[in-house]
Amino acid sequence: MGQLITRNFDDKTQFGDSANNALFGTDTADQMHGAEGDDILIAKAGDDTVSGGQGNDQWIDGGRGNDAIEGGSGDDKLSGGTGNDWIHGDSGENSGWAKDGSGNYVYVGAVDHTGNGFVEDGTSAVGPKGETTPTGKNEGDFHDYIDGGGGDDVILGDRGKDAIAGGTGNDTINGGSGDDYWLAGQAGNDLINGDAGDDIMEGGIGDDTLNGGSGNDKLMGGAGEDLLQGGAGFDYLDGGGGHDRVDGGAGADALKGGIGHDTLLGGAGNDILEGEAGDDQLIGGAGDDYWMSGGDGQDEMYGEAGHDVMDGGADDDVMYGGAGDDVMLGGDGRDRIYGGEGIDRIDGGANADIIEGNSGDDDIHGGAGTDTISGGDGQDVLFGDAGNDTITGDGGHDYISGGIGNDVLMGGTGNDAIEGGDGEDQIIGGGGDDSWLYGGAGNDTILGEAGNDYLEGGTGSDTLEGGTGNDVIKGGADNDTLIGGLGDDYWVDGGAGDDEVEGNAGNDVVAGGAGNDTVRGGQGFDTVLGDVGNDTLFGGDDDDILDGGDGNDQVQGDAGNDIVKGGAGDDVLKGGSGNDYLEGGSGGDRLDGGAQDDVLDGGAGDDTILGDTGHDILQGGSGNDLLVGGSGFDILVGDRGQDELRGGTDADILDGGADDDRLWGDSGDDTLHGGDGQDTLYGGEGSDLIEGGTGDDHIEGGSANDSLFGQAGNDALYGEAGDDYLSGGAGNDVLDGDKGNDVLEGGAGQDHLFGGAGDDTWLAGQQGDDTIEAGVGHDVLSGGEGSDRLDAGAGNDVVFFDADDAHVYGGEG
Repeated sequence: MGQLITRNFDDKTQFGDSANNALFGTDTADQMHGAEGDDILIAKAGDDTVSGGQGNDQWIDGGRGNDAIEGGSGDDKLSGGTGNDWIHGDSGENSGWAKDGSGNYVYVGAVDHTGNGFVEDGTSAVGPKGETTPTGKNEGDFHDYIDGGGGDDVILGDRGKDAIAGGTGNDTINGGSGDDYWLAGQAGNDLINGDAGDDIMEGGIGDDTLNGGSGNDKLMGGAGEDLLQGGAGFDYLDGGGGHDRVDGGAGADALKGGIGHDTLLGGAGNDILEGEAGDDQLIGGAGDDYWMSGGDGQDEMYGEAGHDVMDGGADDDVMYGGAGDDVMLGGDGRDRIYGGEGIDRIDGGANADIIEGNSGDDDIHGGAGTDTISGGDGQDVLFGDAGNDTITGDGGHDYISGGIGNDVLMGGTGNDAIEGGDGEDQIIGGGGDDSWLYGGAGNDTILGEAGNDYLEGGTGSDTLEGGTGNDVIKGGADNDTLIGGLGDDYWVDGGAGDDEVEGNAGNDVVAGGAGNDTVRGGQGFDTVLGDVGNDTLFGGDDDDILDGGDGNDQVQGDAGNDIVKGGAGDDVLKGGSGNDYLEGGSGGDRLDGGAQDDVLDGGAGDDTILGDTGHDILQGGSGNDLLVGGSGFDILVGDRGQDELRGGTDADILDGGADDDRLWGDSGDDTLHGGDGQDTLYGGEGSDLIEGGTGDDHIEGGSANDSLFGQAGNDALYGEAGDDYLSGGAGNDVLDGDKGNDVLEGGAGQDHLFGGAGDDTWLAGQQGDDTIEAGVGHDVLSGGEGSDRLDAGAGNDVVFFDADDAHVYGGEG
């Protein structure tokens, strides 16, 4: 820098020359033009026009008044002073001191492209209040410094890397092209435009508008109700205090609302939005928004397009996921969450929430509180958690878990699995074949409605109704009420407790289970089982099978050709109308066959009984008996003792009774019952009904379609040819369906079931640790209770199992 020439004219218009001039104005309106040289221009009071001209001007100060200041070419330092000034930095590279938003002096030129502070090489900068900065790089790396001072100023940064401080007043600042280090409105309601380049902008105190323009900008609103618009590029926007509107624009932006009720718009790009304190509105816009956090306050959040992550934070929030696979966290408060399209994961958090999954396969957790959850379309997983929840699966195959509390759980359409959990729950399967409707602990009400459903009450006194379809219903512990409803219900079992069980319409299998039960078959061809306890059984219409089981039972076949068994205990049996079979079993029994050709078995004696021709009733009683039915439809009952029974021709019924008996059905559709002991039963020709009774029995069905019941003991059942039904009963049994479309039920004990060839419609292990091998064909397998091993084998199979089953193999198909 050359010699500095000082000029102080009284003339209101002053011109410098090519030297380095110092021009000082008056307190009136002056015009000062520096021309060439590194000038100092001090305008003082008045509405002045000041132009630095060419050269690197050391200091241009408008002073008091409404001034127009232009730096000109070169590296200039400009200050508007007080008043409403217009300042244009023009081109050049300059630096200087200015006050920041907190009133502290900062060396605004001392910032490089990366935001690191430095000053001229080997020097230290000292501010007007003695502030210092560490030594650093060449000062020539910086562009214009402009200080608007007081008043409503218009400041144009133009090209270069500028630092502009608006000062007090409502200022308009345009950064121009270049990466502007600091565009600060400071006090007042300011308009700041970053224009091109990567700019740093600070609104300061007042209601400011900040426009980032193109480039990767940093916008900070400060106190007041500000409008921040990032524009293109990767921008950082912080509204600060006040009720702000923050718009990221295009690019992957980071937005913060700060304190106040703010509106944040992510725009296009993968954005981060944080509402922080206040009742905020967050709109993610297009793109996969990494994080949308409402913070404190009652917030509204819209993910819109893209895969978004949303957190409502504290208080009562409203959240819309929109299109895309979203993660939505309600947080504390009573939230309303709508997943929208896509596969969403939603957690309502604490308190009572309303959650809708909409379309897509959603995973929804209500969290603590009384929640209302709707899965919408898709295969959803819905958890209520703690609280009295209302959950609806709607469309799709859903899994629903109510958790703790008195819940209302509705599957809707689709094949659903619903678990009530602890509490008194209401479960409604809705349409579809529901694979598991489980009440869990508490007094639950379970309705299967349409479809082929599986219902299980769990602990507590439950009410279960299958509705339409072919259902499986299990009551569990305590005193339950079970109604099969319409359809052929495969298994309706009250379980432990004093239960009310009714098959209703259809061909049902109904069982009271342990306890003093009342069991009604209803309409259709039913199997009615009392099990342990003093039971009352009614067959209803059509041809039924009734077995009272242990206890003092009252068993009535009603209409139809019924098989009525009292089991152990002092029983009362009534056949009703039709050709009935009545077996009193042990104890002092009363048998009443009713109308038609009936079979009545009273009990004891060493008997030899020949049936010969006709529809006969043969009662062996106790002892070692020989029974030969001969021709005709005969019934042979050996009772206790080592008996030998031969049915002969036609359809016969043989019952060996107690001890080790040998029974031959011979030709015809025979019914064989071995009774107690290790019996050997051969069905022979025809479709036979064979019951081994207690003991380790050997049963062979022979040709045609046979029904084999091993009952108690470790039995071996062989269906052989035909479509057979095999039931192992209690004990460790071996069941082999062999050829044909068979039904096998293992019963209690560790059973081994072989489906063999054919489409076996039911292979059920039931109680105990069972092994089921389906073999070839389209089979249905159910492990039942215990740790079971299920091997589906070849064919298109259906497998029912639970968490206790050790091994499940799908096989081919």
